[in-house]
Amino acid sequence: MVELHGSLPDEAFTGRVAIVVQRAEEEYAVPLRLAAFGLTAREREVAGLVARGLDTAAIADRLVISPWTVQDHLKSVFAKTDTRSRKELMARVFFHDQLPGIVAHDPLNAGGHLQAPKARLAR
Repeated sequence: MVELHGSLPDEAFTGRVAIVVQRAEEEYAVPLRLAAFGLTAREREVAGLVARGLDTAAIADRLVISPWTVQDHLKSVFAKTDTRSRKELMARVFFHDQLPGIVAHDPLNAGGHLQAPKARLAR
């Protein structure tokens, strides 16, 4: 995923626009990816808590809903993302962009995130 940023480079409007295209940081990419699957706001919230490692009871407590409602949301999330389990959901949605880097054994940056080698970024 990419982010687009635009601005007017001059104080006065001259019709010129500066646009920056850059790879989206994961914190911004994940909500967009979940929205692209057509998940509702609550389903995105449940999926995000799954990504943090919370179990059904903890998600229910956090969202003040029943565990059965959490399971219903998860069934819908699985159906919309064409996954069958929490692990598969994580791989499909949260690790999709990182998989090539994991396979290529890319190094981690100071924040603990995969840092693609410059040669692969240029492609």
